[in-house]
Amino acid sequence: MFIEVLIIIIIMAVANCLGTLKTIFVSKKFLHPVYLIVFVDAVIFAMVITKVVAEEQGLYYVVAFALGKSIGVYLAGLVENRAALGLLEADIYFNDKSKMSYLADQLRRAGYSVNTHVAFGFSGKKRYIVETILKRKNLKTFKKFVEFEKGKEPTMVVREINNVYGRLRENM
Repeated sequence: MFIEVLIIIIIMAVANCLGTLKTIFVSKKFLHPVYLIVFVDAVIFAMVITKVVAEEQGLYYVVAFALGKSIGVYLAGLVENRAALGLLEADIYFNDKSKMSYLADQLRRAGYSVNTHVAFGFSGKKRYIVETILKRKNLKTFKKFVEFEKGKEPTMVVREINNVYGRLRENM
């Protein structure tokens, strides 16, 4: 029975990992892998649920089922963070125009598409904004690139975006 419970935990961890990844893929509009994931997830669920319902030691199997599902969510989070799918928009804010220009030029030389803007902050003080789009998997490298001096990093706002159209998408 211990082996069966362990197998249910492992199988449910894999199944729920797939189910969670399915949700992530759908939300990011990566639909091609979703069809296969749904099929495999349904087969696994049907096999395990019949085992959980049919046995006399159902409570052990129910706990194993629930534990496997919890572990699966954790594993899916690890996989999703490792894959780092998707696009981000990064806005970097400066008080100093020369630092903004320097970073914008450095990013352009590195192959990023960059826009710069002037905004007005607290008490109408001028702020300079560098805006770019990057792949989520490149965020750590990008943060190091943006860092000027340790402890004096500029303010950076990062947002997830759904899609980019046109030439910009070709260069990513």
